[in-house]
Amino acid sequence: MAVVIKHFEQGGSVTRRDFLHVISSVYDPLGFLAPFLIHAKVIFQEECRRKKGWDEAISDCNEVQWRRWLVELIDLADFRIPRCYDPRNARGMSFQLHHFCDASQVAYGVVSYLRISDGTRDVHRAFVYGKAKMAPLKQLTIPRLELCAAALAVKVDKALRHELSVDVGGSVFWTDSVIVLQYIRYTERRFHAFVANRVVAIHKQSEVIQWRHVGSILNPADDATRGLSCYELNRGCRWIEGPDFLRQENNHWPQEPRLILNLGTDPEVKGDATTVAIGAKHGEDPLERLWSRYSSWHRLLWGVSWIRKFLYWRQMGGPR
Repeated sequence: MAVVIKHFEQGGSVTRRDFLHVISSVYDPLGFLAPFLIHAKVIFQEECRRKKGWDEAISDCNEVQWRRWLVELIDLADFRIPRCYDPRNARGMSFQLHHFCDASQVAYGVVSYLRISDGTRDVHRAFVYGKAKMAPLKQLTIPRLELCAAALAVKVDKALRHELSVDVGGSVFWTDSVIVLQYIRYTERRFHAFVANRVVAIHKQSEVIQWRHVGSILNPADDATRGLSCYELNRGCRWIEGPDFLRQENNHWPQEPRLILNLGTDPEVKGDATTVAIGAKHGEDPLERLWSRYSSWHRLLWGVSWIRKFLYWRQMGGPR
């Protein structure tokens, strides 16, 4: 990576291949630098949308941002973070995982903290894992991206519980999206495939009662989607330290909003199924009536296909 950086400093042209080379060279398995790396990933995705060759020069605007980001990358050599989850080493402590998720139009992410309490008011919190992923090139709605972040949170919880050597008593999931909480708690109607698959995954690995609402201003996962500079990471920030309310008792945590579980007009909710029946006189075969209306096999297939389309259209709820 040092050779590539030196090449850039000498004024060499920047290509998508160089982008990928540098980004892949940053080893950050626990996600400490996720809010910083997301800046470079956004620039890379913008270049992917241009559909230029891997060895063609990137746009001038993105090159300016890239070189600025590269300077900050070198400054990350001074980044330090305490790795001991609990420096007190006290006995009789309880452990709890808190996962925060968020999404924007360009990315979605998760950050997890270990909340450690010894039964008194002395509570310690520690960064455990962070993850930021780019939104697909095919644009998705914000509610869908928020749901992707929530599904990622339950996957992270399962992985951390398997890897941590301490006995985790419980997990709490935080999101600033009210619509995601409604999707998770709304069990009366069926959703379309995209939402349904993720809601099922969330229900499979978590309980509804574990999901809570947090305002965007208190949500550290917001940093994963908007990004942080090297200076902000080095001086200490909520991404590393976690929100202050985790050091308080749960009665001082953000209050739950009043949810109206009525998603009848939501486009992600399937419409009521409609059954269409064909009446026939006693002793009359409906298939014979259908055959008698067409003079060839191909026209019969064409008519049946239109009937099937009409039935599907009615099943999906008709015009919207």
